Amino acid sequence: MTLYDVIADLRREHSSPAATQTLDMVVAELGRTRDNLKSALQALSSKPIPPGGSVAKRQKFVPPRDRRRAGQENVLDVVELEHVTSS
Repeated sequence: MTLYDVIADLRREHSSPAATQTLDMVVAELGRTRDNLKSALQALSSKPIPPGGSVAKRQKFVPPRDRRRAGQENVLDVVELEHVTSS
């Protein structure tokens, strides 16, 4: 899996305009640095992130290669549900 595959996955998972704009900035910087991720991140660290384009602090990016399916780990998938009552 390449870095661009990871970016494509992120685009599918986070399709908001701000997320798209942020990922566009990353891709553009990767092009300028000839796919040098370290240099791209250093250059991006001084640029403002579009409003709403950052990942919430509690979320952590896990590369697809590090993800495991529930069956592979012999655990259950746990989902968090929010109960909403109508007024």
